[in-house]
Amino acid sequence: MDIKTSIEQKDRNPENKFKVTRRTFIKIGGVVAAAAICGFELRNLYAVDDDINPDPNVGDTGVQVIRTACMMCNAGCGLQVKVKDGSAIMIEGNPFCPHTNDYSTAGTEAALSDISEPDKYPGTPCARGNGGLKTLYDPYRIKQPLKRTGARGEGKWQAISWKQAFDEIIDGGSLPEGTFEGLKAIRGTPDSSKRASEKLTTDDTNYASEAKSGDPANFGFKANRYVWIRGRDQISQITKRFNDAYGTVNHIEHSSLCNTNYAVPAKTTFSGPKSAKYSYMRVDLDNVEYLILLGTNPLEANVGTPYWARKLMALKANGGKLIVVDPFFTHTASKADKWIPIEPGTDLALLMGIMRWIIDNNRHLSNYLSIPNENAASVAGYKNYTDAAFLVKTTEGKGEEFLNASEAGLSEGVTTLVSDISSSDKVISVQSTSTFPSKGFAKIGDETLYYPEKDDTANTLGTSSNGCIRGSFNTKAASATSGTSVVVPFVVRKEDGTITLYSNVSSATLDWSGTVNGHECYTSFRLLKDQVTSKTVEEWATLCKVSADTIQTLADELSNGDKKACVEAYRGAWGHTNGYQTSRAVNILNTILGRVDKIGGYCTSKRFGGKEPSKPVSSGLTSGVRIDRASSKYEGTLETPSRQWYPVASVVSQEAIPSMAAGYPYNCKALMLYTFNPAYTQPNTQGVKDALTKKDGNSYAIPLVVSCSIFMDETAALSDYILPDSTYLERYSLPFTSYPTLKTKAATIRRPVIGSYKDITVEGRSARVYIPDGSSLDGSSFGSVDELLEAWSGPMPYDEQLIQMAKKLTIPNFGADGMGTGKNLDTAYQFWDETLALGDFSNGLGDEGASGSPGDSTESYMTMGGRWENPKQVEDPSASGWAKNRYDDLISIFSEKVAHSKNALTGEEYSGIPVWEKPNIGLKGAEFEDAGYDYTMNTYKRAWHVQSRSTSNEWLLELQPEGFIYLNSSDASSLGVLTGDTVKVASPNGQSTEGKVRVIKGLRRKSVVIDFHFGREWFGSKPYTVDGESSDYDSKIGVGPNANVLQRGDPDFSDICLTDPISGQACYYITKVKIGKT
Repeated sequence: MDIKTSIEQKDRNPENKFKVTRRTFIKIGGVVAAAAICGFELRNLYAVDDDINPDPNVGDTGVQVIRTACMMCNAGCGLQVKVKDGSAIMIEGNPFCPHTNDYSTAGTEAALSDISEPDKYPGTPCARGNGGLKTLYDPYRIKQPLKRTGARGEGKWQAISWKQAFDEIIDGGSLPEGTFEGLKAIRGTPDSSKRASEKLTTDDTNYASEAKSGDPANFGFKANRYVWIRGRDQISQITKRFNDAYGTVNHIEHSSLCNTNYAVPAKTTFSGPKSAKYSYMRVDLDNVEYLILLGTNPLEANVGTPYWARKLMALKANGGKLIVVDPFFTHTASKADKWIPIEPGTDLALLMGIMRWIIDNNRHLSNYLSIPNENAASVAGYKNYTDAAFLVKTTEGKGEEFLNASEAGLSEGVTTLVSDISSSDKVISVQSTSTFPSKGFAKIGDETLYYPEKDDTANTLGTSSNGCIRGSFNTKAASATSGTSVVVPFVVRKEDGTITLYSNVSSATLDWSGTVNGHECYTSFRLLKDQVTSKTVEEWATLCKVSADTIQTLADELSNGDKKACVEAYRGAWGHTNGYQTSRAVNILNTILGRVDKIGGYCTSKRFGGKEPSKPVSSGLTSGVRIDRASSKYEGTLETPSRQWYPVASVVSQEAIPSMAAGYPYNCKALMLYTFNPAYTQPNTQGVKDALTKKDGNSYAIPLVVSCSIFMDETAALSDYILPDSTYLERYSLPFTSYPTLKTKAATIRRPVIGSYKDITVEGRSARVYIPDGSSLDGSSFGSVDELLEAWSGPMPYDEQLIQMAKKLTIPNFGADGMGTGKNLDTAYQFWDETLALGDFSNGLGDEGASGSPGDSTESYMTMGGRWENPKQVEDPSASGWAKNRYDDLISIFSEKVAHSKNALTGEEYSGIPVWEKPNIGLKGAEFEDAGYDYTMNTYKRAWHVQSRSTSNEWLLELQPEGFIYLNSSDASSLGVLTGDTVKVASPNGQSTEGKVRVIKGLRRKSVVIDFHFGREWFGSKPYTVDGESSDYDSKIGVGPNANVLQRGDPDFSDICLTDPISGQACYYITKVKIGKT
C-alpha cells in the first residue's frame, strides 16, 4: 500500500491516528505554542513531520513556492505555500506582504529584487494561517453534491451529480415533503433583454398595506422571492453580478453580524462627499505613540493579527503607551500600560466623559474645527475639514437638517434648473452659477451633489470634462424637473454675526445657537457640545463604572501636546444596541483632536484592485425592498409596520431568514447560502433554526434552501441541497487586505496553489478552467452547460458554480459576449483574468495555468502574490506629519441622513449627533432588566481559530481542544466553583449551555466570558448518512459551551437577536445570564 492510499483510508478510532510532534508545529506556527495532527486526511501526511521527512528545501526536486492569500480570517494576509508533486505541504508568510513581514523597498513599490531569496526567507503568519493546511485536507469536507432525503436536520442525504443538482435547483424538483419551484419559475417571465420584469402582487404577500402606497409592486420583482446570503466570500464581484442579473435585490451580506457598526458610522462620518465613497479609518500603527483600544483584542481576534502583534510590541518598545478598555483581561490587555475593566455596553459613556473634559478644558482644536471649506483648510495647512461650524436647523435643540442658502434668506447660492435632469446626468444646467462657489456642493430636492468645477458662461455645475459627483452625503442621485430649486446646502455664521455661504470665509463661529431667518439653528459643534455636557464627568463615570479620575487622566493624556495619539474601537465596543452611537463617538473624538489623516492618528488606506467587467445589460436589473428592509424607509399605508425597517443600515442579515419564514414583507421561495452558517454564528441561533424548520402545513415556510459549503455545518444540515465548494487555497479572489490596517496601498492576490487547469471549448468558444485537487473534468469539448456539469466530479469553486448556473438560467451578462463584445464569460478563470486586467494588474492572470498547473505565471505581481507600496512610506514626503494615503474630504459631525430617519415601530427620530443610549433596548424601545439573571455574558475569539470553519482543524484543536466558561475569582468563590468544575449557563431565551470553568482574576465582577468556536452540533462532531452509509466523525470536535444559543432575543421579536435599530448591528455582548454549578 502506498503512502497516499494509507493516509486516505479514514481511521474511525481517534486514538490510532498518526501524530505530528509538537516541535514540528512550533516550527510551522512560529507565533503560538504547539499543536499536533490527529488523523486528518493529507495527500502526504509524512511530509509534514520533520522527524520522518524534514521540510524540503527550495530547489529540491519537485518543490515549488506559490504565493497566495490566506482566508483563515478576513485579513487577506499574504502566504507562500510549498508545493511538492502537486501536494501542499507547508504554509508560510509571504515576505512581500507587510502583514507578515517588515521591510523597505528600493522604489515606491515592491519588486522581486527587494527581498533576497524570498522563497527561503518567508514572513510570519499566525497559527491559524499555518493551520490552513489542515482545512485544505480536512477529511470531513463534503466532496459531492448532496440532496436531503429526511427532515431538515435529520442528517439523511443522497449523493447526486452536479447536473441533477442544477436541474432541480433551477427547474424545480421534489423533496420528502413534496415538490418545490425552481429558480427559473421563481424569477418569472423575463423581458426581451433577459431581465426580470414581473412585479410582486397581492398573491405574493400578506402585507400589501405595508408597501409604499399600499401597492405590493413597490416591493419589487418576483425575483426578490429568491434570497441569497453570504458569509466571508471575498468574491462579491461575481456573486453580486449573478444576483443582479437574476433580478433579486436580496444580495445580503453577513456584515451586520460583523462590522456594520464600523461601516455605517464610517459612512455617516467619513462619507467622502467629493467622491460619494466613504472611507474606513483606523489607527496608523506604524507611528502611533498613545493608543486607547476600546473593546478590541487585536492580539487574538482583530484582522491582521501578526501585523498588530509586531506593531503593538514596537509601540511598547519605543516608549509608547497602550490603554485597553475591556471587561476581560485579554491577551492585548496583558501588554497594556493600563487595563480598564469597564461595565459592558457603556463605552459610549466613557467616550462622552472624555469629550466633556476635552471641551471643558479647551483641548479640542477649535481653530481647525472653525474652518468651513477645503480651500481654507488647505491654506491653513490641513488636509481635511469638518461641518462643525455649519448651521443646523433644530427643533427644541434636536438637529433636523442643515440650513441652506435659501432658507437663510441669502440671494447667493440660489438658482433653479433650466431643464429636466436624470439621475445619471453629470452636467447640471441652471439659470445662473454666478453666485455659486467655483467648486463645492449643491442640493437639488433631497439629493446633495458635488461639482468639481462650474462654467459661468454656460451656467452649468460640472463640465463635460469634470462632471458632478451625484449622491453625496449618503443621498441618492435622482431625477428632477425644470424649475426645481438648486441651492448651496451649507451656511455658516461669521464672527460679526452675519450669515454667509460656507465657502465664503476661512473661519466661522464654532460654538453658537440662535435664530436665522425665523429658523432655530445650532452649529454642529454646539449640538455635540450640548450632548457631551448634558452630564458631568462624574455622571458619565457612574454610568460606565470607571472612576472620574481615570476618565480625566485618559482625556488629559490623549489631548495633551503633540503626541501621536488615537482611539480605536472594534467589535466589542459596538456589539450593543447603542453601538452605532458608540462608534460615531470614536470617529468624532479623533476628529475634534485633529487626528484624522495624521501619522500616528486615524487614517485610511488605498488598495490596488480589480475592476468589474462590463455588463452588456446594466440598467433596470433589480428593484424593490430587501427582505431585511435595509436601506429602506417605511412608507406603507398602515401606520406602524409589523416588523422593523432600517433606513440607515446597509444590511441586517439576522432579519433575513426569520423574515422569510414570517413571509414579511413578502413571501419567499428560495434561499441560497454561501459560506454562511447563521445556525451557529448568529446570536440567538434558535431563532434561525426555528425559521429554517418552520412549516406551513406539510411544506416548509422557506420551500428551498441551498447551502454552498465545504463542511456539514449547522446550517448546511438544515438545508435541502449542499453544493461542495473549494477552499481558499483552490480559488481566485482579491481579498480586502485587512480593511485599512495597512496605511500603504496594498493588494494580495488569492490564487490556487494545487489542482490543475484545462483549456476547453464551451459551446464552440475557447476557455480555460481551473479544477480543484480531488475534482475532475472529463473531456475538453462541451456543447452545453449540461455536458460540462455531467463531466464534472468533486468540489467546484463557487464562482464557477454561479457562472454555470447563470448560463443554465440564461440570465444576462454571462456566456457569449457576457463581458462585452468578444469577451465571453464561460468560466471563472475568464472573469478573474478580465477583472484584474481592467484594474491595477494590466496583464490579468498572466497566462496562469498555461502549463496545466498552478504557479506558472511569470508576471511579477503574480509571482509576488500581489502589489504593495513601500510599507515604510506611510508619511507624505511632501506634507510632514500627514499620511500619504488620506481621506482628504469633509468630515461630518452632524449626520443629516441619520437625523432624517426614525424608528418605524416607535416613531422616535434618530439623532444625527451621538447621544447617550442604554445598551439594553429592544427594537420597540422596551428596556429589559431580566431580573434574576445577574451576570453579563461576553464571547470572544481565540488567536488560533476563526469564525465557524476551523473547529475541526486538529492542529488548531491541539492548542485548545475545548471551550471554557471564564469566571471572576470572587464570583466563582461565591458560587462554590473551581477551575475544572462544570456549570450551566442559562439566558432569558430559555436556552442553556454547559461547560468547564476557568477561574481567573482578569475579569470584571458579574461578567462571564465564553469562548467562541466550540459547542458544535455538526461540523464532523457527529455522523450523517449518505445513501444509507454513515459518515466519519469525531465526537471530540467542538467540545464545550456555545454562547450564541444564549444570546438574548429582542423582547418583542423573539426570532431575532438584540439589534441596533440605526445600523442593524447584531448584539453579542449584553445578554444577561444566570450560572449554576452542575
